[in-house]
Amino acid sequence: MPDGVAVRTIVVDNNSQDTTRAGVDSAQAGWPGTLEYRFEPVQSKSVALNHGLSLVRADVVGMLDDDKEIHPEWIAVVARMLADRDVDFISGQYLPRWGAPAPVWLPREFPAVIGWMDAGNRRLDYGRTTTAW
Repeated sequence: MPDGVAVRTIVVDNNSQDTTRAGVDSAQAGWPGTLEYRFEPVQSKSVALNHGLSLVRADVVGMLDDDKEIHPEWIAVVARMLADRDVDFISGQYLPRWGAPAPVWLPREFPAVIGWMDAGNRRLDYGRTTTAW
């Protein structure tokens, strides 16, 4: 964790029928920063996101779905990028972890239809560059 950065992670359980609560409880001891469990009984992604956002008291918010993974250096990179006063927006690589060959229906010229974006490790001027893949 970078110096001066405090991380609060909120897991919103959207009325799941699995072991989400137990997973959060077991991860709390070794978690970098604060890890909190919240329950949202209304099954709806937007309701769950709004529940989580209603709890936030921070300058920067990152949101992930339960089927996503972040790089171990993600928080450090975000902190470094946002320290640059000329940066207004950050993004990153969103790469599929294929368990099989890529589906044949996936248009090779538009991988973003499944959230796949790879601009590499470079800085782009937002508004001047319209495609990053």
